[in-house]
Amino acid sequence: MMKKILTILLLTSSFFLFSQEDDFFSDDVDFEDMNFDDMFGEEGDDTFLEVVEDQSDEVAAPSSELLTTNGVEFGGTFSSSISAGVTYSDFPGVSDIFKDYDDTFTPSLSATLYFNARPTEDTRFFGKVSTDIPFYKSAKVLLANEDYVPGAVYVAEDPTKTNYREGTPATVSIPEIKIEELFTDFNYKNRVFFRVGKQNAKWGVGYFFSPADFLSLESIDPENPTADREGPIAIKVSAPFGLNNLYTYITVPNSVFETGDASVTDLIIAPMFQVLLGDTEVSSGIYYQKDSAPRAMLSATYGTNTNYGQFSFFGEAVGLYGSDKTFIKEDYTTVTYDDKLFFNGTAGFMWSKEIANNNFSLVGQYYYNGEGYEKNSNIIKNVMAPISGVTPDVPVTYSGSYTTLLTDFLAGDSDLTFSDVANRSRHYLGASFGISNLFDNEDLSLSAYTMMNLADISGFVKSSISYTFFDGLSASLGTTINFSDRGDEYFGDKFAIDLTFNLGGGSF
Repeated sequence: MMKKILTILLLTSSFFLFSQEDDFFSDDVDFEDMNFDDMFGEEGDDTFLEVVEDQSDEVAAPSSELLTTNGVEFGGTFSSSISAGVTYSDFPGVSDIFKDYDDTFTPSLSATLYFNARPTEDTRFFGKVSTDIPFYKSAKVLLANEDYVPGAVYVAEDPTKTNYREGTPATVSIPEIKIEELFTDFNYKNRVFFRVGKQNAKWGVGYFFSPADFLSLESIDPENPTADREGPIAIKVSAPFGLNNLYTYITVPNSVFETGDASVTDLIIAPMFQVLLGDTEVSSGIYYQKDSAPRAMLSATYGTNTNYGQFSFFGEAVGLYGSDKTFIKEDYTTVTYDDKLFFNGTAGFMWSKEIANNNFSLVGQYYYNGEGYEKNSNIIKNVMAPISGVTPDVPVTYSGSYTTLLTDFLAGDSDLTFSDVANRSRHYLGASFGISNLFDNEDLSLSAYTMMNLADISGFVKSSISYTFFDGLSASLGTTINFSDRGDEYFGDKFAIDLTFNLGGGSF
């Protein structure tokens, strides 16, 4: 009964909550940096008043030119690098530095391309695609009548065979071009704004972790936490009032395109309310989809500038009625929960300050994962360990169900997925530190970050020092230190060192 009531409340609320997450107009126009006094004249300037009265048709022209484009604008980014290094399974002694290591070599080449068109003040079209090495991916196909060509050579899992008949599973390589964004903006009388299409839909304010980001299709990359994350196909309806926002997302899940029996009831409804209270921004939203656990979020950010530097504090709280995860029980069988309450939360800070011409920055964040397992659970020790390549100590009592669970999981035949066992613990910590303009040299910088599982005290620290030789060429020397034991979540090679050259990257 409780779930039915909550479902009705969520659906009802979604029709009344509308808001705007980001500006309707492009980031190309920075309104905060514009001097409005220069645009409209100073107080007491009669000349401006005469222009408004006598040439009213001309006054609208700057605004029209600012918000429209002639033709279509194109742009993008390009990135290329070469990285080489060595890794050690354990911390090397002096005599082991030049032996007992694995060498690595990683070339990287990626690019994004976008188009932006504003034929009128009220309409915008935007799209962005990306690709990277190796520019193709492998896919398995089943040869059908129209695909099979007698005598043709196909590549299949059995390399000893080359000619295949109809119905043979084959592997083909297809170009991999990713659609990052593809949407249109329009509005009704500059009061209600619409964005329709594939779009970034980031919720939450977390830096390394964001349990409140229900809509993004990708998790935060801790090595590039500020990067855009893939968003869904959605309709966003926004109604800003003052500095506050009411908006909602109506999202089309991928399952709608993958199945032939999709229904309008498969849609995701996600309304949010944002309000600015002095220097604090507070957001509250809910998420509903019939086959997913209903959930609600509350986030807040606060910023201040003091003699000790600039500070920003942020936090998120998430409540779920049920969970989308499949859980492992102590007897090594699986279970799902539809009517159990879960809580996830995170809190963190950012700090920056210039000291002796060096620019310092620090970020720290704690994450409580209410859907994780207890610290001393046998599940952590015996089921999760093989994911790290560790042979676990299997309890004899549960050897039958354990073997079945692990075998099915690794074969992809289990209800349990890798996402179910990601972030398997309750407590996590992420932190980063950086210094730019090091030693008063704008070309030299130092950075480091760490990720830790606070339950098993495992994790790693990555650090690098970078130097820019000139525009288009920079180099960084990095190290990775892993402090995890066998069976820990972050278990891996103990030590690594690498040298990376970034070549000719930039935006256009």
